[in-house]
Amino acid sequence: MMNQKAAELGCTDSHFANPSGLNNPEHYTSAHDMALIARAAFDNPELLTIATTRYYELPPNGKNPEGLGVSPGHRMLKEREAVYRPDVISGKTGYTSLAGNTLVTYAAQGDFELVTVILNGHNTHYSDTDKLLTFGFSNFTSLKAADYDTKYNSLQDDLQISGLSVSEHGLLTLDKDSSLTLPVGASFEDTESTLNYDLPENAPEGALVQVIYTYGDQIVGSGYLSLYTSAAADGHELPASLTEIPETTAAVAPAAEPAAETAPLMTAEDLASDETAAPDSAGADAPKSGFLNIPGWFIKIILASC
Repeated sequence: MMNQKAAELGCTDSHFANPSGLNNPEHYTSAHDMALIARAAFDNPELLTIATTRYYELPPNGKNPEGLGVSPGHRMLKEREAVYRPDVISGKTGYTSLAGNTLVTYAAQGDFELVTVILNGHNTHYSDTDKLLTFGFSNFTSLKAADYDTKYNSLQDDLQISGLSVSEHGLLTLDKDSSLTLPVGASFEDTESTLNYDLPENAPEGALVQVIYTYGDQIVGSGYLSLYTSAAADGHELPASLTEIPETTAAVAPAAEPAAETAPLMTAEDLASDETAAPDSAGADAPKSGFLNIPGWFIKIILASC
């Protein structure tokens, strides 16, 4: 299961032979793979809550009748340590005789987060981590893609529902958590983006397509395009004009009397005639209205979401 999960995270130089991390010829990893694993771990809210706790009182048990206080071993989290850094949020220490000192560290300055990994250290794992963090925060910056990327609005500019532009209400949105990391001095305009329709397993619910950003030949970030449909997600409701279809745009079914005060899309005479009458079940001969001139799949998505 560990090997399967590592592969899903993009690890290419790892193989786990046990869950303990103890020595085994078939148990190995790389700094890059460990960074991918650490990033996924710190994205887990429950695990992050545990890992960022600086002190915790365990309840009494048979071995410790008065309880036991525990704190993380990562010295950069402790204010009294010489290697303390206030931007370090959490991390994990490790050591075996063959692996040497290992240290995974998660730090953040504002919205810019970094994960560093030191393997096979020899009492330099803290100083090496400090150098890596200082280099990363000094030479790179993080941008929220949603604050800069507007090109995908053009996908919906020509679509209209009830006479209102879909783009006017931002129905097609780039997720707010999408981010990319660039060298200091570079701008968003220096990046290129491509669309990936083969979504990864960890794609957020409701995502339609992944946007991958590159700077030169390096992937520097990604995000997801989705339809804004959840009023529960952020406490906002969609405009009534998008969730209520006016009578003038409703499909007209055969009825004894036409809709009052409103010119129907099809008259009663049209519905009764042989040339325009719809068959018992919708098919190729069903009458079509030109009022909603947008793809059928988009209508289905909007209606399902509402």
